[in-house]
Amino acid sequence: MSPVDDVVADLDAALDRLASAIGTDDVETRRALRESLACLYELRVYREGTSPDEKTAYHDRAALSQAGNRTEGIVWLRGRKTHDLIAQLAPAIETLYPSDRTFPGEYTYPGANLTWAATSSLTPVRRTREGARQLLYEDLVQGQPVLEGLHAARDFLSNDPGPKT
Repeated sequence: MSPVDDVVADLDAALDRLASAIGTDDVETRRALRESLACLYELRVYREGTSPDEKTAYHDRAALSQAGNRTEGIVWLRGRKTHDLIAQLAPAIETLYPSDRTFPGEYTYPGANLTWAATSSLTPVRRTREGARQLLYEDLVQGQPVLEGLHAARDFLSNDPGPKT
């Protein structure tokens, strides 16, 4: 098994752990989210490669699909406090319909679900060239179900033809 395969398997296990934790235990949910994001970021590092040409090729591929853009939006979260990243969605209280960005989906469930936090509630991180990723986060990630976004990013990165080391 290649290192990329190992990271994909680790990400799958982390996503299963996160799905099991939602609605049960805030500490376990936060830990599973941290593990899922760490695996996602590591998988992206493999796909991005090390040379400038590999990095450019990866970013060109990511820009061509919604899943790639969602992945880059989620990557914008790197370096922020895990406690700030998600909000519990209470379907009994919040209106879900009608909207062009409604639930349910393959990874949403009756009862408790997690959504990505709004940018206004996130702790700023000083980095250069983050404006484009922030816009992707705002357009495609914030307010959307966490598991949906993570699975879309996982599928994009696990199928990306980038460098395999």
